[in-house]
Amino acid sequence: MWTELWQSHRGKLLGVIGGIICGILYLIVGFWDTMIFAFIVTVGYYIGSKVEKKEDIVPFQDIVNYLSQKWKMFR
Repeated sequence: MWTELWQSHRGKLLGVIGGIICGILYLIVGFWDTMIFAFIVTVGYYIGSKVEKKEDIVPFQDIVNYLSQKWKMFR
């Protein structure tokens, strides 16, 4: 089971593990740190999913295209 999970979801698994390791540092203090922990795990999952699909983590070209379309009305 673990081998199949590792082979099919390596990026997501590494992202979540990385988020858990970094997030544990924040669990000591309280509620808000737990919220930060959940955020870190979610970001780790997102990055791991993008790496697994071999996609850009931040789609800069899409952002540039969107902003250039929005600012055309002011030219």
